[in-house]
Amino acid sequence: MNVRALLSILLLTTMAPAGAVEMTGNSPPDGLRGLLQAPTLFGSGPCTQRSGGKYPLRSGPDNSSAPAGTLEADPIAAGQNACSQDAMAPRLRKPGDAWTSPVPVREFKPGQPGLVVTDVRGGWIHILLGDGEAWLQQPPGSGVYEYGGMVALSPVHTLRGWDGRVCSTPKLEDCRRMAMPGNPAVRINRSQTINGDLWFKVEFGIGACEGPTQPGRDVLSGWIPGYGSPGSSGKRPLTVWMDPRGC
Repeated sequence: MNVRALLSILLLTTMAPAGAVEMTGNSPPDGLRGLLQAPTLFGSGPCTQRSGGKYPLRSGPDNSSAPAGTLEADPIAAGQNACSQDAMAPRLRKPGDAWTSPVPVREFKPGQPGLVVTDVRGGWIHILLGDGEAWLQQPPGSGVYEYGGMVALSPVHTLRGWDGRVCSTPKLEDCRRMAMPGNPAVRINRSQTINGDLWFKVEFGIGACEGPTQPGRDVLSGWIPGYGSPGSSGKRPLTVWMDPRGC
């Protein structure tokens, strides 16, 4: 189906719900703000060796807060299988426990995962654990890849957090509600934060791996918010996500 035909269908269904189905695998959890990459935890590149280490976790963003466990990453020497899921994921050891459990990670580049970040406060990183959250003092040499910057560099599709509205400006005014089957691909041309809200200027029907839009080609474009309405957990779902393994 060409873009002109797709646009005709969309305009006939402007009041229908988006109906997007959440992708699995590398899909982001609600409330994700970015991904923390630390060479001691994940190595300096795809599937590379790492020094490992143990990092104390706290219930609040300071050392006076109650301990929440320890984040542990075993060293990986050159030649070991650093690409295995077990090797990529650091593990959580709760206070008093003799065993550990894996910590959720997501890839931001092929073979380069990061911890799921939900907040940042003065050198402390709020990360998602397997069954909760905790604060980690930012490890030396680490960095947070922000959501808006990550998705602008990769192929992107919409998620269930997007309610189908496409707006002419980055505000919830002058918007049309569209119905699109599945998780349509979009290309992000611009991002903007207004009053703390993240917005994306997108083109529908064009994958991020395609070249510049050809003159005269019918393309649906507009602004969509970076986050949807909060769910029962109070966290806001993301509206788009990426395929970090590229085209």
